[in-house]
Amino acid sequence: MESTSPDHERQSFSTLLDHAEQHWGAEKQVSAVEIENNPQRTWHFRAYKEDDNDGIWYWNEKKYYESVFINPYTAANVYSENAEFEFFRVILYLHWSLLFKNDIGQPIVGTATLFFVLLLLTGLYLWWPKNKKARRVRFWFRWKNKTGIKRKNYDLHNILGFYSFTIALILGLTGMIWAFPWFDESVQQVLNKIENKAPETVLAKPIQSKAHFNTNLSVYDNILNEVQVTYPDAHAYYFYFPQKEEAPLNVYIRYEKVMPLSSDNTM
Repeated sequence: MESTSPDHERQSFSTLLDHAEQHWGAEKQVSAVEIENNPQRTWHFRAYKEDDNDGIWYWNEKKYYESVFINPYTAANVYSENAEFEFFRVILYLHWSLLFKNDIGQPIVGTATLFFVLLLLTGLYLWWPKNKKARRVRFWFRWKNKTGIKRKNYDLHNILGFYSFTIALILGLTGMIWAFPWFDESVQQVLNKIENKAPETVLAKPIQSKAHFNTNLSVYDNILNEVQVTYPDAHAYYFYFPQKEEAPLNVYIRYEKVMPLSSDNTM
């Protein structure tokens, strides 16, 4: 979300975090913040907490899931929303689990996707022409003035179905990767064999600090300075705050396109 940039400097991380905490009060804890590298953009704070009740719906999985967008220069709230009912999130979970809880909806969606893929494959088998004469009318329309409506209807299904097969199969297979861990692992094993490469365990390399630790700033401000100096071309930085005292702070770096890894930026 766009934010007007006044002439003065950006507010500190701790100040903006404090404003987000004041927005929700003590009842709701700030869970995460998305900070885009574009200085014109607002900071997106989220408050999220899972629920453990016995409901079956998507909304029963969380006690709350809210967002607030804060101007980083004035610390003013630009916009806030209840993300549980945000349109695109509802559409996402309608596809993901039919708006049921994941352990209920995911098997339903996954099983339906599996049958969809099987129908595509068996349909291709039945469709495949048995001889050269049959191939002539399977890949393109060959209508004449005397071609009847039944034949045209048959060709529309027959020919357009073939050309949409590849797209439909890709959608079905990628859906199965999300739905079934066993299918995801099988695909990875097949691809590794095709590349003649066994999966390797890559150990994270420590990052050499490129930013100076400023004792006058909060820990969050220093970490933000660190990641901005280390990853200056990143699109955004995601901070996931610890929900328990012993839990760590997680920081994710997001690029708009895949960036090559090197010894200087491997985490």
